Amino acid sequence: MKHTIKFSTNFVNTIDSILESEYSETTPREAFFKLFYLIDFYSTYEKDREYASLHHSTIDKFLGRIKINGKEIHLNTVTITKSIEYNIISYTNHHFDGVGKINNYTRKYKFTDYFKYKYDETFSEIEINESSSKIIRKIYERPTDKYLIPQYDLLKSNRISFDYFAANKWVNDNNIDWSENKDKAIRRMILDWSDKNILVESSEKSNRVFTNVTLMKRELRKYVKIDGEEMVGIDLKSAQPYLLSNRLINEDNSNVDYLNFYNYICFDDIYNMFYNEWIILNGSSKYMEYNIDTQETELKDISVYNQDGSLNVDKTRDNSKKQFMRLMYKKSYGSVPYQVILKNKFPDVYTRLQEIKNELQKKHGNDYNLATDLQKEEASIFIPFINKWIKKGVLSCHDSIYVKKNEADQMKEELTNKFKEMGYNNYKLVIQQ
Repeated sequence: MKHTIKFSTNFVNTIDSILESEYSETTPREAFFKLFYLIDFYSTYEKDREYASLHHSTIDKFLGRIKINGKEIHLNTVTITKSIEYNIISYTNHHFDGVGKINNYTRKYKFTDYFKYKYDETFSEIEINESSSKIIRKIYERPTDKYLIPQYDLLKSNRISFDYFAANKWVNDNNIDWSENKDKAIRRMILDWSDKNILVESSEKSNRVFTNVTLMKRELRKYVKIDGEEMVGIDLKSAQPYLLSNRLINEDNSNVDYLNFYNYICFDDIYNMFYNEWIILNGSSKYMEYNIDTQETELKDISVYNQDGSLNVDKTRDNSKKQFMRLMYKKSYGSVPYQVILKNKFPDVYTRLQEIKNELQKKHGNDYNLATDLQKEEASIFIPFINKWIKKGVLSCHDSIYVKKNEADQMKEELTNKFKEMGYNNYKLVIQQ
């Protein structure tokens, strides 16, 4: 039985035209395409999809080794070197791990923007050996954890369909500002949907579940259908800030700072408020940020503008949300733009936030943080709910669920009951059309 991995035909032709003279016994064609597959696939795990974090042993194991004249050759070394030499990919010299330490064995790999090719919707299959195929099958195999099986079985079933051509058309219409790496990562996810390569796994620390739904770009989820019907999301607004503020209120509901912070999250928009406060404080929405990869300080802007110069309100709010999350999850040392706002407007919240971070690390270790703890609480709400209603075709997406459009009101009511049963108040569930 042949084992293959699939790429756009134009991608394969472009790679062959660049590297054909390098293909040999010591640098086989298959090894290059296996490397490119890894970068494609692991880029889908990254939030911005601008690179793939890959440990050298992952690449070595997948590409394999060959023996020539009794000498063992690691295919990863020569394949990476040649791909960089021809400006197809690039990588950083190091990677900062989850606790801020340099990890010299993991690097960030990406396709360069110099390397461009025209995407098409026909495919070529690259034959790979059994050992590499076994690694891929392992990624997509049915999980053994009963916590995960219901979602895997639903996603793998004929109840789920995906409009591959409409999804690719959306990418073609919207990818003008994307990097080559982001474009390829998103198309790899689309291809996985088309081929029914279903991924369902969970974080050991946070219990957060990752699936094809959670990993794909939000705008593309509209092309997934359940029983032939369109899906919509039901989202817990400002989910993790809400869970944090709820903890603070439960600790001390007489603290004015805690109450004001809680009220902004529950009844206003905390991300827009911090954005406006930053402009008042800073005189603009810009900020300076150190880029670890380039080792240079760069001027960045929270605001996003449309082509006509008007403010793109939704994308600007998304950027403000990212800055707020950086504030929530940063280490107890260092600084981020919104830190001064929290310290000035909610000093008790600021102080308690630092204490909580230190307490969590003391209790669980340095690689356990507030993000992990809040995600664990989030998972305790949503995953049992989803498994209960799986026959309705309910899918998880971290702090939201996806349901049939005509059943959204009913599922919102059921989810509201779940929050009430668990003692939550003043939360806001929003149906995303």
